[in-house]
Amino acid sequence: MNIKLEDVKSLSFKQIAAVVATGSVVGLISGCSQFWVKHDVPQGAVTVGFPEKVSVAESPMYRDEFDRWQLGVKDTWDARFDAASSKVDIINGVAGALVQPENLAALGFNPYGGAGASFILLVNMVLGQRKLRTEKEDSYNAGLVKGQEVTDGSNQS
Repeated sequence: MNIKLEDVKSLSFKQIAAVVATGSVVGLISGCSQFWVKHDVPQGAVTVGFPEKVSVAESPMYRDEFDRWQLGVKDTWDARFDAASSKVDIINGVAGALVQPENLAALGFNPYGGAGASFILLVNMVLGQRKLRTEKEDSYNAGLVKGQEVTDGSNQS
């Protein structure tokens, strides 16, 4: 489609004005449409203060701002996680050092006989309860026998 100068000269003022107006409207629409068309912002970004809808023109700016915010949150998260992890490492280190045989011996505990001593103590407690119970039963039965003898002796007189 070749347009010649003679064709343009034959156009009337109204036709030229219509072409210029149409071009202006098309240019305005195409230039401003990115400000008119908006899209939803993800809910996670809205909850931290970003608008619910942004235009296509503003979207890259908000996206960059959201990325910076996320990096800040990630850095804060990582710093807090590292601090908590170092506390756990310290606690585990102290607990691990306490159960080393040489440290237990320094504290006055027998590191190799601890479990055996606990088992012996438990057995003695169980057997001690059994022995105490049999002693009580024997004492009660002896008291019944003695009481029976006293009552039988008083009945015979």
